[in-house]
Amino acid sequence: MSGEKTEQPTHKKLDDARKKGQVPKSKEIVSASLITGIFVILWVMADSFVENFSSMMLAPSNHLHEEFLVTLSAVSNDIFMTSVQIIAPFLLIVFIFGIGGNFVQIGALFTVEPIIPKLEKLDPMKALKNIFSLKNLVELVKSIVKIAVLSILITWVVMGGIEDLLKAPSCGVTCLLAVFASLMKKIIIVTIISFVIIAVFDLFFQRWQFNKDQMMTKDEVKREYKEMEGSPEIKSKRKQFHREIMNDSSGPKPQQAQESSVLVTNPTHIAVGLFYDKERAPIPYVNIKGKGVFAEEMMRIARENDVPIIQNIDLARALFKDVEMNQVIPAKYFKAIAEVVAWLNQIKADKEAF
Repeated sequence: MSGEKTEQPTHKKLDDARKKGQVPKSKEIVSASLITGIFVILWVMADSFVENFSSMMLAPSNHLHEEFLVTLSAVSNDIFMTSVQIIAPFLLIVFIFGIGGNFVQIGALFTVEPIIPKLEKLDPMKALKNIFSLKNLVELVKSIVKIAVLSILITWVVMGGIEDLLKAPSCGVTCLLAVFASLMKKIIIVTIISFVIIAVFDLFFQRWQFNKDQMMTKDEVKREYKEMEGSPEIKSKRKQFHREIMNDSSGPKPQQAQESSVLVTNPTHIAVGLFYDKERAPIPYVNIKGKGVFAEEMMRIARENDVPIIQNIDLARALFKDVEMNQVIPAKYFKAIAEVVAWLNQIKADKEAF
């Protein structure tokens, strides 16, 4: 049915969505990055943090014989500077890993579209619908799974070290601290690994969900293609592309599409031209293929020369990937090609009838 969203989103639709800030993005990637960064800082700078904390606690004792106001000012300054030394690395990590986690996923993107006030955002029914949407349900399930997994793993680590913890008091404070530090390192490693695994799964899910949301109907693809056909930008790109093709005497030309018996498309990104003749080429072969602007030019030339165009996403992709130019169609595609040839013969029969 034409109303079903069966077509992959076009480049234009994805670009328009990106301009609106609609991109596949996983919050778990950012969370995993931040958690990893913070734990690494704690691990690497643990001695420095302990030293700074000790310095902050002992700050008043360094000014015992000075006047109260002088002492207050000096101690406040010492505590402030020490606090900055402790907090600054964490703020830097949050800034770098927070931005980096997003940049790795979506690249450089700045748009105010999502924060622009819109009346539709005030619709209580729509807000209620969003609360109980599949997306929010998935987020809830994901949070529950994350908490459950972390709880199980941390319990497993603690239970594995419970014997050492029980024995530690008998060997002194130093021994107790060593056992506790070893246990904390294991918990940190387990936490980081679990966060990273969850983040990777979530990233794939978010990309799948985004692609599903951006799917288009056949009518939407056709309408968008017609709109792009007449846009000045597309015309300019086509002219530039045409000049490049004409200057390249060695490569294939979109004009070869007029020699094809039929063009198989997907419907806008890929085009494969097949030549078929009962006597000269009883087994069809690929006489031209292209993608992107090249494919668009092939389709334009095919329409101008009354070359039939059939939309078959799976077949177009398979032929483009597996069959080289001037190569006959492999046997594994005979069944699909037979349907194309039957459709082509029907068109010829209809034309001859008139």
